[in-house]
Amino acid sequence: MSVVKSGLLNLGWRLKSALESKAYYIVNRVKCYFCMEESQPSKSRDVLSDRLLLAYLIYKARARDLGKTKIQKLVYFIQSELAEQNIKTFDYDFEKWYWGPYAKDMNDDLNELRACNVLTAKVSHRDRNRDSIFSRINEFYEITDNGKEIIEETRELFEENKVLMQKIDAILQKYDMVPLRQIEDDVHDRKIDSGRRAVRIKDLHNGTKLAVRVMDAGNRLKMDDDWKETFCILFDRDECKSHNAGLRDAQEGRFSTYEVG
Repeated sequence: MSVVKSGLLNLGWRLKSALESKAYYIVNRVKCYFCMEESQPSKSRDVLSDRLLLAYLIYKARARDLGKTKIQKLVYFIQSELAEQNIKTFDYDFEKWYWGPYAKDMNDDLNELRACNVLTAKVSHRDRNRDSIFSRINEFYEITDNGKEIIEETRELFEENKVLMQKIDAILQKYDMVPLRQIEDDVHDRKIDSGRRAVRIKDLHNGTKLAVRVMDAGNRLKMDDDWKETFCILFDRDECKSHNAGLRDAQEGRFSTYEVG
């Protein structure tokens, strides 16, 4: 394991041996193993890769109006446009909803990243400028100092996937400063293949699946098991809660010494 990987892994595990029983430690390692298994292409979706790329997107974005709706659209642009080049990035299942493509799992990932102190969200005013029966409370997402440290210490992995990350950056820079209303108009006017003809997204019924799939599963973000284990710890709220509690105890002097794993 490289020095960078080892350092990140210690960020998640360095207090466990001092704070937990050996049995509980082993249980959590087993849990981590299954978390890694869940991230494999043969399982549901690539959870760890999705969460890492989601944090990276918010870290790299220049815009300061990154609410859930805009994030959903930016991710859809990246996932769909690179899928056309047979490149797999995000692995979300989108469907058509009121404001365009929507993936429920992405909201779950945003919540997990907030719980792990990777992201934070500031509540803004309620949006009253739309011709709709719906109103929305804006939450604008930002990367935390902890999240910045994780992304910056992951530069070795991003360098290993340099071409892919450059393509993601290019699409992000193309759209992230565009006003939300214009982004929504753009995505609604996009056409997808319905099987018989191309149909604009806005003409589809709510709940219609917007399949974005890549045939070549190998053409994707490459992450070895060491990285997977690291992110499994850093992006799991239970592990983060245990880690943060340990840090507080150490800072308050409850433990005079502790072992760095």
